[in-house]
Amino acid sequence: MNTNQRKLLGYVRNHQWALWAALPLACLIGLAEATTPFLLSGVFDTWLGSGEASGTTSFMGISLDLAYLGGTTLLALLVGVTILKTIAEYGSVAATAWLGQAVVRDLRNDVFGRILRQPLQFFLQSSTGELISRVSADIERVQAASSETLAEFFKQSAILVFLTFAIFIIDWKLSLASLVLIPLVFYPTVWFGRKLRSLSRSNQQELGEMSSIVGEASSGNRIVKAFLMEDAVNRRFQSITQRLFQTNFR
Repeated sequence: MNTNQRKLLGYVRNHQWALWAALPLACLIGLAEATTPFLLSGVFDTWLGSGEASGTTSFMGISLDLAYLGGTTLLALLVGVTILKTIAEYGSVAATAWLGQAVVRDLRNDVFGRILRQPLQFFLQSSTGELISRVSADIERVQAASSETLAEFFKQSAILVFLTFAIFIIDWKLSLASLVLIPLVFYPTVWFGRKLRSLSRSNQQELGEMSSIVGEASSGNRIVKAFLMEDAVNRRFQSITQRLFQTNFR
């Protein structure tokens, strides 16, 4: 964990109650996802099959064939589990979204406070658009990482754990064989993650430069018109938007 990640984690700790609220809800989502296949299997066996429990799937001597409960009961349980999963997912997303917005608020306040306390030379060397981009667009990406990405990470991790447990119950031999495919998924995912982080940094730089040009053209409009620089400034702006387009299209 690098220095920036530790600092961000410090902001998350200030609102850790939202994190602890999202965790059990994510586990509930994973449990509901793992339960759904067994309920669906029972519904199909009851309505389309013979309606008798086959007993082919068991865990610690307990049969997991739920067809004996009856099609109506299983269907009601399936609807109830789906509703419960939807409520839990909404609660998890809401908690992590609140966490992300709170982190962004605190981070923006601290960044703006640090900017105000910088020496005069700092403002002479930094463009207005770049400073605006740091407080707005750059921190907005932190909000996406600390809310949307975090909520999806919790949900998918819980689903992975409970579904892995479920497939091992169903057929542990086939489950062990499927673990061979993990490196084929893991390494490309890591490579794409690093590539996206690099593109994100390039995107932030281009957005900062674009905001800088807009600020300079607006505040110094008289100078631009006095020297007939409209076309030159426009070409410069179009060059940046083209680079931004290429960065986002990679």
